[in-house]
Amino acid sequence: MEDAIDKLDINQDSFVVIATNHQDQDAITKVVDCDTRYIGLMASRRKVQTLFNHLRKCNVSEAHIQAIHSPIGFNIGAETPDEIAISIMAEVLKIKHQSAGGLMKDDTRLNRNKLVLVRGAGDIATGVAIRLKNAGFKVVMTDISQPTVIRCTVSFAQCLYGEPAEVEGVTARKANSCEEVFKLLDNNQIPVMVDEDCCSLANLKPTFVVDAILAKRNLGLPVTWRQSPSPSARASLPARTAMRLSKLTGAITSAALSTMVSHRPTPGSPAILQATLTSEYCVLRAAALCITTSNLAIS
Repeated sequence: MEDAIDKLDINQDSFVVIATNHQDQDAITKVVDCDTRYIGLMASRRKVQTLFNHLRKCNVSEAHIQAIHSPIGFNIGAETPDEIAISIMAEVLKIKHQSAGGLMKDDTRLNRNKLVLVRGAGDIATGVAIRLKNAGFKVVMTDISQPTVIRCTVSFAQCLYGEPAEVEGVTARKANSCEEVFKLLDNNQIPVMVDEDCCSLANLKPTFVVDAILAKRNLGLPVTWRQSPSPSARASLPARTAMRLSKLTGAITSAALSTMVSHRPTPGSPAILQATLTSEYCVLRAAALCITTSNLAIS
């Protein structure tokens, strides 16, 4: 097996699929350190663990081990050899074309029912974004050009300074345009835009907006968040959720979350206040030990 592999021209443009009966260990040990676009291993989950442990004993780096695609292919319920081959080639093409995979009808450009825009990219906003992403939503975040966050290592806002930010296995990258936003979403990443006034709202057209700036004073709201002249115009806006905002001016909010920030905190679950906020100052507090459910299920 090793002699046969040595005769192959395996390079950074190669896609390698290992599917042998009894020589998987020899093949994967030989190939794992090669600079390739893709290495796939056809084996049972139990055998994969055995082979991975063998590679660790051979001092193969964990990064190279985790780069191996195994179990191999897409989960399409393939049973026959032909179906398994289609499953494997679907994964190979996904890697080759750097595509998001999945159903075409779920493309965020065409279907924005699960598109959420999170205003702010600090630590609390990052936690919200991760929960939403893990729940199956497509998340876009916005912040100022030079955000000042305290917990830098757990804030996606850090990616606005150049390098990608990773928190709990989720990667966020800076996006300079709406087209870049959709490309990053295709790559299963969270795009973060410099957009202090939320001007991208009109182009992105998200179904949900979460204001997670956590300001203690009114910093001004986008035009689309201000009082609409008619109920019909208000209905055309995305569902909006505000988190821990103590002062709002003429804001229309579908749901407000208060997480134990009042002067008289109430123990138990956070309060979800369903209201349209129109007064000059609105202080959001957990007034009772309960949750008032909303008619909008966003997570």
